Amino acid sequence: MQQISMNSMVVCLLFIGLLLYLSAPVFRILSAPKTAVVLPYSEQPVYTLQGILIREELLIPSLGIGTVSVAESGQTVAAGALIAVKGTETLLAPAPGLYLRETDGLEHLTADMLSALTPQSLMQLRESRPAAADNHGKLICGNEWLFAALADAEYAEQLQINRSVSLTAQTQPSLSFTATVMQVSSAENGKCAVVLRCIDHLHHIAHLRQLTVTAAGTPVQGLRVPAEAVYADEHGSFVYRCSASEAEQCYVTIVSEETDWFLVSQDRSAHALHAGDTIILKAP
Repeated sequence: MQQISMNSMVVCLLFIGLLLYLSAPVFRILSAPKTAVVLPYSEQPVYTLQGILIREELLIPSLGIGTVSVAESGQTVAAGALIAVKGTETLLAPAPGLYLRETDGLEHLTADMLSALTPQSLMQLRESRPAAADNHGKLICGNEWLFAALADAEYAEQLQINRSVSLTAQTQPSLSFTATVMQVSSAENGKCAVVLRCIDHLHHIAHLRQLTVTAAGTPVQGLRVPAEAVYADEHGSFVYRCSASEAEQCYVTIVSEETDWFLVSQDRSAHALHAGDTIILKAP
C-alpha cells in the first residue's frame, strides 16, 4: 500500500510538472507587455479660402430708357467701340476691356482699399453696398485681378510675399490657377486676410465677385505613435522600444497631438525611432 501511495504521489508530481511546463508559454504571453508598431504618417492638408475679386472696373453710364445693346456681354471691346444706341445717341467704350452687362454694386472697390487689410476690414468690404447707379454695364480693364480672402492662420503662416501658390476655384467646372502672394495680415481669431494677384482666366471669373478656392498646404510627415506609449522626463518625451527583448528608452520630438495618438518627427539617425519599430504601450 505504501508503494502504491508513493507511486501515486510521483505520478501526481509529474502531472503537475507537465501542467506547469505546458502553461509556461501561456503565462509568458499573458504577462508580456502590450506593444504596438510605429507607423509612417503622411498628409497634405487642404485649406479653404473665401473672398472677393477686385479688378479695374469702369461703369458705363446709361442713355436711359430705350437704350439698345450692341455689344454682347462677355465680349472684349476696343476703346471707342459701340456699346449701345438710343435713337441717334451712341454709347462708346471709354477704354479697351471686357464688357459685361451685369453690375453688382461693388465696382467701386479698388486695389488701394486693400492696403493694410485685416480680417475685419475685409468683411466690411464684402458687405459694402453703395447706392445703385444708372448704368449700361461695365468694362473690366487689363487682365490682372486680385483675390482678397480670409484664410486659416495655419495656412497663412506658410505663405511668403511675392511667392506663387497653386489654387483651385470651386466653380463649375473647377478652375486651377497660380497666384502671387501680395499681402498677409496678422491673425484675428485664427484667420488672416490675404491678397493674391493673378493674371490668368479673367474671362472665366469676370462674372464673379465672391469666390471660394482650395489650396494645398505644406505636407506633414512623421511617425504615428499611440498616445499611451509616450512618456516624459526632465529630458523630454520618449517611448520604450523593444530591442533584443529589452525595453530601450528612445526620445522623440512631438509635432502634434491628437486624441489617441501623437505625430512625432522622423530622424534618420541610427538610434532614433523608425517606422516598423515595436514599442511598449505600458512602461516596464
